[in-house]
Amino acid sequence: GGIGSVPPGALGLQLPYPDRPVIGIDGDGSALFSTVAFWTAAHHNIPAKFVIWANQAYRILKVNLLSHMGEAAHGREFQA
Repeated sequence: GGIGSVPPGALGLQLPYPDRPVIGIDGDGSALFSTVAFWTAAHHNIPAKFVIWANQAYRILKVNLLSHMGEAAHGREFQA
């Protein structure tokens, strides 16, 4: 999985369909990687909506770390 693709993806989907509702749903950690998409939406009046889950984690990083390091990655800060 990639990090930060939901906000720009929502804009890309909204542009060809300006009359249809588009909602991008993302986690707070991932959304931090593409904050410029929120500015772009506001600046250009792109009507996409965003729901950001406040789970306070970069889950994909935790999952990848566990898959690459296995048991060696286990610890409080890396539990998925």
